[in-house]
Amino acid sequence: MTQESVPTYPHLAVERDGDVLRVWLNRPEVHNALNGETMDSVRRCVQDAAAMPDVRVVVIGARGRTFCAGADLNWMQAALSWTFEENVADALRLADMLETIENCPKPVVARVNGSAFAGGIGVIAACDVAIAVREARFSLTEVRLGIVPAIISPYVIRKIGQGHARALFITGEAIDAERARELGLIHKVVDADELDAAVENVIGHIRRGGPRAVEAAKRLALEVPRLDPTAARRYTAELIASLRVSEEGQAGIRAFLERRLPPWVEP
Repeated sequence: MTQESVPTYPHLAVERDGDVLRVWLNRPEVHNALNGETMDSVRRCVQDAAAMPDVRVVVIGARGRTFCAGADLNWMQAALSWTFEENVADALRLADMLETIENCPKPVVARVNGSAFAGGIGVIAACDVAIAVREARFSLTEVRLGIVPAIISPYVIRKIGQGHARALFITGEAIDAERARELGLIHKVVDADELDAAVENVIGHIRRGGPRAVEAAKRLALEVPRLDPTAARRYTAELIASLRVSEEGQAGIRAFLERRLPPWVEP
């Protein structure tokens, strides 16, 4: 695969492989824990990826054995001396990162190479697809520190539902990868030596869809639950109509009817 030059971001390693941007949390010495600078880097990187016309997929992974241990200890130590207003501003940095991941027009795939805790689970929940190794463990440990998983809660609740979220939020218990898959946080569990192949399989499926259609499909899944039935009826009708008359939609439908590959799929 060809490596193309990309901007650099603190605490991240970023690689461009053709139409895939691979973003690695790169603080293995602290289990890829999140601090303000890391969160800002992820947000800016994903924003930049959204503006790259030739990027079709963003993959978020991590160096080392842990996907993300949650909050950085030094960062938590500093927060003890912050005012209420400073804590609000800091919490919004995490909110901005998660919102950017979820609303990125490009599909975002989480390559979960190891365990994730607290805010790390928020990163996974904000992604569109998550594939984890069998050995990974997951825990929302915030209550054991006397706090709650506040900022990540909308993303986690949307992924696993209110009932499971209530149980995990209040107990802080750890679950294994298979249980995380059953709850909907993880979409597929694989052996460690199969992780990259599983990620590539997802990317291959995404590539078979029209680029604009894939972006519209992601937006559809995010928008419809936020709409009342009347608004959803109009939104969905206008969306399919706009895609049917688009150049991509016309080319895809004609290719299907003529039993040939659409122009965006390599033979």
